[in-house]
Amino acid sequence: MKMQKRFYYELMGIAALAILGTLLLVVAVCFSYMNPEYLSGQQQEKMILVLMIGIAAIMAFCFLLAGIWSHQLGEKLHLGKEEDNELNAKLRQEFTANVSHELKTPLTAISGYAELIENGMISSDDEIRRMAGEIHNNSGRLITLINDVIRLSELDEEQEEILEKVPLSVVAQSSVKMLQINAEKHHVTLTFEGEDAFIWGTRQMVDEVVYNLCDNAIRYNKENGSVTVRVYRENGRAVLQVQDTGIGIPQECQERIFERFYRVDKGRSKLTGGTGLGLAIVKHILMRLKGELKLVSTPGQGTIITIAFPSCEEDTDR
Repeated sequence: MKMQKRFYYELMGIAALAILGTLLLVVAVCFSYMNPEYLSGQQQEKMILVLMIGIAAIMAFCFLLAGIWSHQLGEKLHLGKEEDNELNAKLRQEFTANVSHELKTPLTAISGYAELIENGMISSDDEIRRMAGEIHNNSGRLITLINDVIRLSELDEEQEEILEKVPLSVVAQSSVKMLQINAEKHHVTLTFEGEDAFIWGTRQMVDEVVYNLCDNAIRYNKENGSVTVRVYRENGRAVLQVQDTGIGIPQECQERIFERFYRVDKGRSKLTGGTGLGLAIVKHILMRLKGELKLVSTPGQGTIITIAFPSCEEDTDR
């Protein structure tokens, strides 16, 4: 029965995602043809109607996804003990509220821009293109959020994964190269220093850890700041270290930054983007890979995150 419920929720989630993706594509196509050169006034009005219906449907499906995810969380948290019911209900309620809020923010922006166009308050092609760009950016935020929630859901599953010997240095260097353009956009110098080190894991997991830590270090850095990624061996362990010259994390917040949707500075987070789930994903992966994390941060100076993994050579359990 539990397997049937789980399959039902997963199937609903996949279907909703497919429909959401299609609707986002329809909205993008509508905006691409909003130029007066392509459509007459009457045709534009029809296109705007289709656009508004599409946006309304997107909002409905996003909140449907929030409901599906909350049910999935409820299934995972259900322990069959009466004393746990209150805690489960609270966690589920918090999760639903957080997801709904994160979905609502970009959807409100999309709806607002579309309403301006619908009411004829925007006439110039340049303004329409700018608003189409904003809708595209906020759609990207929605897709990223959905992907992160799905990934967390996968990591929550108590399933044994087949781990392999992963070259930590090679995967970390690849992730750093992938983030170079993002670092340049934020005027941050991203560098890598490494030596050969192997751990038990999967390339996807290791890449997600490095990517999320570096992405966070770049987002919360200063103008002309730096992020340094190091891989080395120490005391028979493989070590990954990410050091930045960013804004730092207050002492009272350091234990909470790996919680889902937790943000130290919510105002800054709106400017820098992100879903608030990256570090939660890192935490779940480290639990799988038996990685030990140490965080040292000073407000105004920067943060150093050091993760020690069991080395392949030292792991006698495999």
